[in-house]
Amino acid sequence: MKHILALILLIAFSTSCSKKTTMPENNTKPNALFTNTRWKLMKMPGMELPQMNDVFIRFYDGKSTGSSGCNRFTGSYESATADKLKLGPQAGTRMMCTAEIMKVEDAFLKALSNADGYLISGDHMQLKKGDDLLAEFEALYL
Repeated sequence: MKHILALILLIAFSTSCSKKTTMPENNTKPNALFTNTRWKLMKMPGMELPQMNDVFIRFYDGKSTGSSGCNRFTGSYESATADKLKLGPQAGTRMMCTAEIMKVEDAFLKALSNADGYLISGDHMQLKKGDDLLAEFEALYL
């Protein structure tokens, strides 16, 4: 009886070890969630981002919050379904920073106010107005 049990265990162990572990053919990451994700600004067309504090936005429960590089902001958003987006006015602090950082901040806040859609692919989000790219973000999970 002991020999039969040992043989069964040996067969089970050897077949489990011989199976190949493979990644699925489509090994892409699932898309990050639009809400409850901190979206860090990575690129803005035609603009070089200087060394500065993180510029980011977060969406949750109809609210948007974030940092525009120098100042913090908060506001609202609507229709974040089917890749459509409408941001309400964003209220923010009023600190002054270097001209270079203020230029990024102004462009970022303008992009938010002009956005009418977004596209998420894996850990990346593009903020768009029609077909025009306004900004690119990377997901930082909360």
